[in-house]
Amino acid sequence: MLSSSFNFIFIHVPKTGGNSIQKALLPYSDDRIALIGPHHDGINRFEIRSPEFQIHKHATLEDYRRQLDQERYARLIKVTCVRNPWDRCVSYYFSPHRGAVVWSEQDFAHFISNTVHPHAHYLTLDDLKSDPFDNVDVILKYETLEMDFKALCGRLGLGDVALPRLNASVRDAYRSYFVRDDVIELVAEKFAPEIDRFGYSF
Repeated sequence: MLSSSFNFIFIHVPKTGGNSIQKALLPYSDDRIALIGPHHDGINRFEIRSPEFQIHKHATLEDYRRQLDQERYARLIKVTCVRNPWDRCVSYYFSPHRGAVVWSEQDFAHFISNTVHPHAHYLTLDDLKSDPFDNVDVILKYETLEMDFKALCGRLGLGDVALPRLNASVRDAYRSYFVRDDVIELVAEKFAPEIDRFGYSF
């Protein structure tokens, strides 16, 4: 999500509260909601499209860097949100876009291994020289999202912007889905940099 008027880019890492953030920031951005899938309702589930660039809802920071001129890219405030990776993996597994998911320990482990990208995937630039998290200016945390979002709005000069609660699911606590130690360790290894950086634990 890009805003020329308020000078920011928001990088939406899947399952980090990004739908709520994008819906709240939409009136201040250049982008518009697009309904391109059968599961899109325009409220909880939707796509984001730019009138100017080939950008989608989960566009990476590198996607923006390639399409924006260097001066414009440099002056934009880059924003993203992170979430405990064990919690995020469960949320991703049960995401509505996957349809009716039947719980399977084996399938869950396979899904984590092959589908869920670390946060850094969305923040890495092609030069590979920098810490991906140093490529953004503001990192919100899902666990303290309301407080962090309020601070972000102050920094961007947006005033008091309501943060809707979208795409919320009702299910058991994430720990209950990790019944095998090897799957707990799989997440610990695959997402080690963000676990260490943000102090996450199982």
